[in-house]
Amino acid sequence: MGGDGVREEHEALEELLAAYALRALHPPDAAAADRLLVEHVPGCPRCRDALEGFRTVAGELALDAPPVQPPEILLGRLRRAVAGAPRRRTRAAPALLAAGVAAFVAVSGLAVNLGRRADQASSLLGTLTSAVAGMPAGASPLGFREEDPPGGGSLVGIPNVERVVLVGERVPPPAPGHVYRVWAGRDGAYEPLADFVPEDGVVILELAVDRARFDEILITEEPAVPPGPAPAGARRWSAALG
Repeated sequence: MGGDGVREEHEALEELLAAYALRALHPPDAAAADRLLVEHVPGCPRCRDALEGFRTVAGELALDAPPVQPPEILLGRLRRAVAGAPRRRTRAAPALLAAGVAAFVAVSGLAVNLGRRADQASSLLGTLTSAVAGMPAGASPLGFREEDPPGGGSLVGIPNVERVVLVGERVPPPAPGHVYRVWAGRDGAYEPLADFVPEDGVVILELAVDRARFDEILITEEPAVPPGPAPAGARRWSAALG
């Protein structure tokens, strides 16, 4: 088989391994992945490295909760989105693919679990499709750390040139009469971007962020009133804009 054929075969294998690491496979595909792990991966350094990267990113995205299987209509969109995304052949490509698949699978499964209509879930996936396809080469998801005291939940940011899509699961609700407020900051000065309240622990929020002006995203818990000139409530999560 020629070089292009081998490369395309490995791209397909890497996509299968990514979904395997994220527990997003139907039984026939899972069986194929099991055979791959026994027959191919042990002797293939590229696939071993890819699988390790997928598992690492899955762990960083805190996707160790019991998975929810999305319906085929949403998984079909997921597969088409990942397959149609621009190919950026760099050493970071497996991590980028794993991060994108992780976000898609998490959101699609959570959306269905919440009883959203298929078109609503499809719209959410469309937002994430665009965000992941537009991730700059070599970029990584933004890891949000909990402030003190910890607020709970898991948040990740899918970065782009001018925006960040915030994806969260198991995020606790704010106190009654309060919202979570997102701020963009640099050198201790902040501007408000958006307010949100999780829906049964789920957050999907698109943020317009000028990465030339700001180097941090901060999320605070504030009274549900128009924002003031600076954060005043409890700090809940933050992330550096790398």
